[in-house]
Amino acid sequence: MLVFLDNKTSDPLWQVRVSSLIRDANEVNIGAVRQAIRQGLATLPAAR
Repeated sequence: MLVFLDNKTSDPLWQVRVSSLIRDANEVNIGAVRQAIRQGLATLPAAR
């Protein structure tokens, strides 16, 4: 799980649970995992 918290209140601003990306723990496609994470993070607004 990836969670972003408000700096002042510690309230959750955004969270995502990543699942089903790794089907076989012995054969992890790091590139595919990295790409999926980047695609998800790209939807976030710019940090201020």
